[in-house]
Amino acid sequence: MLHIIDEKTGYPVEMLELSMDMEADLGIDSIKRVEILGAMRDTFPHLPQFKPEELAEMRTLQQIVDYMQEASQQASPFDVASSSEGSLSAAEAPTSDELPALLEIDTRGIERRVVQLRRLPMPDFLEFSASGAVCIVTDDGTAATTALSKALAAANWQVVILSLPHSLIPANLHLNGVARLQLEDVSEEKLQTVLTEIRNRYGAIGAFIHLTPPRVGSLFGTAEYVLVKFAFLMAKHLKPHLTQRGSAARPCFMTLTRLDGAFGTLVEADYSVIMGGLFGLVKTLSLEWDNVFCRSVDVHPHTPDEQVAAYVLAEMHDPNRLLTEVAYGTPGRTTLIAATHGAQ
Repeated sequence: MLHIIDEKTGYPVEMLELSMDMEADLGIDSIKRVEILGAMRDTFPHLPQFKPEELAEMRTLQQIVDYMQEASQQASPFDVASSSEGSLSAAEAPTSDELPALLEIDTRGIERRVVQLRRLPMPDFLEFSASGAVCIVTDDGTAATTALSKALAAANWQVVILSLPHSLIPANLHLNGVARLQLEDVSEEKLQTVLTEIRNRYGAIGAFIHLTPPRVGSLFGTAEYVLVKFAFLMAKHLKPHLTQRGSAARPCFMTLTRLDGAFGTLVEADYSVIMGGLFGLVKTLSLEWDNVFCRSVDVHPHTPDEQVAAYVLAEMHDPNRLLTEVAYGTPGRTTLIAATHGAQ
């Protein structure tokens, strides 16, 4: 397990101790924990399926190891055969009389629902003061970056534009008179360095808005993958800035995509499905960061730049924290719901 943690986090094995707290000592969040446990099952296929609710309560590496040992000892022969071999041999296969019992699944009240759009009214406007806190905006290469920067500055945010390597996003000719830092690469080390520089030069970081550009590659393009990974890494290293009390009156983490203005459900435009990963990131952060306002916004790719900025600012001031994803497109302002089959 220590070797797997070394591989997934970069901590050398000789620095690790089983008594360490995964979050407090190692900074392992829930996403990274799932990666580690998945690698453990790949390495030891005889291990049974773990119960997420039990694993979530465990803090130290020793507790995880003890749980795995106990679960392995308690696993039934059928569990072990299913996880290690994938199927039963012909001699072990259940008879027709035994099949109904094996095929009965306890759904624990979980229902199958259909994902649908639900129209929303325009948001109310929550007044709050940015108090000069820093808002980092990712440059998407369009005039929307400039429009949003002006709107944020008018709301008393200290705006810092973060321009990504030109191999990902071409130089933005619309940027004038705003603080801007150019990233030569999007390595984790570079992101840590630039966040420290922003903190030292401009002040406490209170918000991050990731504007993704109009489509820059193919359906499963490398550029889109790098942009999504960049957002995940920014979330990782922004956590201590945004979650500390006093970072801003309303610390924010937001992303903007340009699928079709309906989360990709209408297919009115040609977009990269990889960008959909940003919605999962924001929903996860909204559960883990209690004091941070998290919102993902999808707009139609033909939305005018000034309108894009207006949508982002409106969502940033939405009092409703129960929403995590909102789209603006042909159907208007919408979100996704899980409806019973056939519901309108």
